[in-house]
Amino acid sequence: MAVTRHDEIITMGEVLSRIGKGTTATDAEIGQLQLVKVGAEAAIRRFLRINVTQDTYTRYYPKGNPYDRRRATLGSQLVLEEMPLRSITSIYEDDGGYFGQVAGSYASTTQLTEGSDYYWQREESDFSRAAIITRRNTEWPADPGSIKVTFVAGWTEAELHGNVSSPIYDASEIRDGLMRTIAEHWNDMKQAQSGQGGSGGAIKAERLADYSVEYDTAVAGQGIQIPKDVKIALRKYRRLVKVI
Repeated sequence: MAVTRHDEIITMGEVLSRIGKGTTATDAEIGQLQLVKVGAEAAIRRFLRINVTQDTYTRYYPKGNPYDRRRATLGSQLVLEEMPLRSITSIYEDDGGYFGQVAGSYASTTQLTEGSDYYWQREESDFSRAAIITRRNTEWPADPGSIKVTFVAGWTEAELHGNVSSPIYDASEIRDGLMRTIAEHWNDMKQAQSGQGGSGGAIKAERLADYSVEYDTAVAGQGIQIPKDVKIALRKYRRLVKVI
């Protein structure tokens, strides 16, 4: 099974700077922080229900139950599961497409034209927070996998740092919230370990003669909790509409 990898939201250098380690972190601390960083980024993505960083996607819709024939159409609006929507490369509508598993599906004759066949509401020419595509003069088909959409969604690195030309593009709160989550988890972890000399995790093995101890660094990134005030601040970036 292919593993989907997304660009990191923040760099390790930024994390080290935030917690005041800079160039002074030990290899063990860097290893622990990497686990915390990965776990915190995953927690933020789960909370927001989007991948955050900008990427190109090809998705098939609807994703529903193929045995549910109660509806002939989805209605006029199609909701993408990634946001913000930045551009649409192509949309194909083929009631025999079946998620691209049939030879000849999504032929050139099934490609829709932006403007005449569909449009997407946007706050800027390349930005739609809702990521909703509206079908013109008809409705989207309800046959599972009959719609194929290739699109670009998410925020750029500059936007995550707040380097923007318009406030609508500013996603620096996501980055700041992630930093807060990492810093608080790191501080809590260090306090919990303070009785162990500040080492990297729970004790796995211990020897008394010529005292030796081994810490389990694998636990460093587990149990990441997003602070309540961070969740409140990030609610406006969260995907709320259910994708069909």
